[in-house]
Amino acid sequence: MAAPTYKLIYFDAPGLAEPIRWMFAYANVPFEDYRIEELPTYLTQKPSPKWDALKDQTPFGTVPVLEVNGNKFLGEAQAIARFVAKQVGLAGANDWDIAQADSIITYIASEFFSSVSNFAREQEPTSKKAALERAIIQLEKVGSTLEKMLQTNKSDNGSGFLVGKTPTVADFFTVTFCFTSDFIAPGKTAQFKSLLALQETLRGLHGVKEFVQKNADNTIEKYITSPIT
Repeated sequence: MAAPTYKLIYFDAPGLAEPIRWMFAYANVPFEDYRIEELPTYLTQKPSPKWDALKDQTPFGTVPVLEVNGNKFLGEAQAIARFVAKQVGLAGANDWDIAQADSIITYIASEFFSSVSNFAREQEPTSKKAALERAIIQLEKVGSTLEKMLQTNKSDNGSGFLVGKTPTVADFFTVTFCFTSDFIAPGKTAQFKSLLALQETLRGLHGVKEFVQKNADNTIEKYITSPIT
């Protein structure tokens, strides 16, 4: 049976797709990294014709979307991350580790990504600044929680990962947390030493290292230089 083919559709920025890209790269699984070369209008205040043309073709009107074998489409970053993790062996070493990793990506999404999304979509200036303040509070909360979890797992398992002794989807999901945190509140992640060490470990993994080097210009700053536009 032929290996499945994968096409990951997202904007030309790290965002919610980056952990999935890194998992594919680490597992040495080929995929088409399809990038929409613009950001949505609510972020840039500029027209987004490429995204507008594609939006209605996605399952939920959002990206990332994973296309499998050219005829199956999966939406929502968490669902895609879980699916890909299972396909490439990064879900967890056993049922308990799988559940733990799943709980962590759910926590990051519900406690941090949701607040960042609210901030990003808010257009009224005063309300937008207030939403940014709320997002930074969540950044501190989630970052502190992840830091403690990393320290606990290092004590229990001697590893620098969040779950068990090897990388899982939970570790890769922190990539978006750190990218986003550094954009909305530069310098805030400096206090999370274990979390930053994890980022360096992930960046140094075979496959990921080469992918990051190849995509060195993969930054949101190409399109928007400040979280407050």
